[in-house]
Amino acid sequence: RLLAWRDAARRRDFETLFVRILDESGVLRRELFVRENERKLTNYLHICELLLEECGRRGRELAGVIGALESYIRGEAEPPGDESTQQRLETDRLSVQVMTMHKAKGLEAPVVFLYGGYGASPPGDLHVFHRDDDLDAPRVMAVEPLDEGARERWQRDEREEEERLLYVAITRAAARLYLPWIADRALRSFVGGYRILNDRLNAFAEDEANAVHFERITVPALEAGAAEMAAEAPVPVAWMPPPEVLEEARPAALDFAALARAHAAIVVSSYSRMKRAARGERTAAPEIAAEAGGKEVLEDEPTSAPDAEAEDVLPGGTATGSFLHEVLERVDLAPVRGSTLADWSARPEVEALFRAAMARHDRDPRHLPHARRLVHTALTADLALGDARLAGGIAALDPARVRREMEFLYPIPEAGHPRLGAPLPAAGFTVERGYLRGFVDLVFEHDGRVYFADWKTDLLPEYTASTLAEHVERNYDLQVKVYAVAMARWLGLGGADNAGRRFGGILYCFVRGMEAPGSGAEGVHFRRPDRAELEGYARELREFAHYRETHHGA
Repeated sequence: RLLAWRDAARRRDFETLFVRILDESGVLRRELFVRENERKLTNYLHICELLLEECGRRGRELAGVIGALESYIRGEAEPPGDESTQQRLETDRLSVQVMTMHKAKGLEAPVVFLYGGYGASPPGDLHVFHRDDDLDAPRVMAVEPLDEGARERWQRDEREEEERLLYVAITRAAARLYLPWIADRALRSFVGGYRILNDRLNAFAEDEANAVHFERITVPALEAGAAEMAAEAPVPVAWMPPPEVLEEARPAALDFAALARAHAAIVVSSYSRMKRAARGERTAAPEIAAEAGGKEVLEDEPTSAPDAEAEDVLPGGTATGSFLHEVLERVDLAPVRGSTLADWSARPEVEALFRAAMARHDRDPRHLPHARRLVHTALTADLALGDARLAGGIAALDPARVRREMEFLYPIPEAGHPRLGAPLPAAGFTVERGYLRGFVDLVFEHDGRVYFADWKTDLLPEYTASTLAEHVERNYDLQVKVYAVAMARWLGLGGADNAGRRFGGILYCFVRGMEAPGSGAEGVHFRRPDRAELEGYARELREFAHYRETHHGA
């Protein structure tokens, strides 16, 4: 349906477009059969007609039509025509039309009621009037204070204008005209234009010969006089249904949290948002937009190192983490392989990459040597991979076997979904909760196994195996599970030993603690989950209570 509407818009067949939108969207049926009246429908049709005229007059594209409508809504422009914004009658059935005297000019109705004009307009400092008796002569504008002659001419013009307007109003009736007549002299102190007509009605009524020409309808409340009217308290008009009706209509107690979860929209979440949910933080819409370019925004990484740092050492924090991640993502691995730190740092493209990244992330240039050393070491340090070893580090790998910033997207595990590694059912399965999305810093293949690595820039007092294991368990356990399930889905783990044969493991590389050369374990936390552990990760994501409460209970 949307594609058909788009095609009509591209052809500039706006008449077809508007008709199809009103019909195929269900607006016509809803307004005709559900609403008590046709007011909204009449307005919709009126708006479409105005836009169609705009298209015909200016030959607009769809974007121009939308821009015109937006300008109307903001009040910056109006459709052409004296009555383009005047609401139209919603039906041809018998009804009462209410309008101002000015708008009534040129119209006629069998029965006309006249009301209002009892008060004067707020006084101002500017007055417009004819200089003499010639109505075709130009008018002049005078500013208070006015001299006696100017004030007299202005008041005369005002009275004549009120008389002309009243004449237009009383001549709209084809059969019967109803006029307010305030006979009580105590109530004749109003100063609006209607006092002219009321004075004529008084003179008319005093002549008994005129009694046959009009029908007098008395309003009893006005006969009481001004004093009595002011003393009377208004009688409220209200109605309340009987208590038994209210009891019958009262809905049963509802579990609104359960309803919210059952009717929650599909979401696309990420590890960062789930982590904030686990901490009890709200995940508002602006945070989704903050994941610029699809990549998750790095959070402030845990810092437990002493506050005092050497002047030439990169400080901790989000900005430094983002800076190092960008360099590690973009740096060319080929020149790093087999090169010394000095030779590699001297290359012009390396200098340009670091300088540009430091400028983008507002890093102090005096930290440049430390930053280059951290990156070079992270890429060249040996890596212990359980029962295997990667000599020469990431830089020694075949570039065809390395992927950086690899994106994943998979359904949030649910009870009705097939188990991890199980074949998909022929009929498919339903995704009710949403999807998990993210980017893995580094994925590589070595000796037939696939590994994923995540760069960390955390400041820690030491980077021993026990410290890193405890640190990852405390701060990154959820990330391990989200990313490990993503890897298992990528690899299509199926057989009993498939996880051991194809899934190499997970590396958390803390670049501040890595050393080259070394044992391959310095600054690196390695984990190789087996099939049972991977299935357990999927179950934990399915039962992630904080996620359900934050996204489905909100």
